[in-house]
Amino acid sequence: MSEESLEHILFMKIKEDISDADIKRLTDCMEELKQLPGVLNISFGKNFSDRSGGYNWGYRVLFEKKSDLDLYGPHPTHEKLKAILNEVKSGPPLNNNNNNNNNNNNNNNNNNNNNNNNNNNKFNIN
Repeated sequence: MSEESLEHILFMKIKEDISDADIKRLTDCMEELKQLPGVLNISFGKNFSDRSGGYNWGYRVLFEKKSDLDLYGPHPTHEKLKAILNEVKSGPPLNNNNNNNNNNNNNNNNNNNNNNNNNNNKFNIN
């Protein structure tokens, strides 16, 4: 690879009474996102730690290279995911049409694929 891989990580507060149907909608949409060029892996799951800072769910996308995030951010399927998240999360809505990619505070360069996917409370989309 000519660039380092990139992890895009989002922590959120999902409503405690989220239904199984809404979880399925989220994971189905993430399965669609996994098909985008440059997406190597997507993980989504409920927090199991008491050190969460109030966040009860997490979402992680591993990209082949940093520039893949530029294609992912404005993609219609990503916008669909944000719309679903806005229905099931607590707090202010996620912005739609995020074409400026001001996500640097939520991104973490990582070149070792950091596949810590052994959590039983995590939905792994492989």
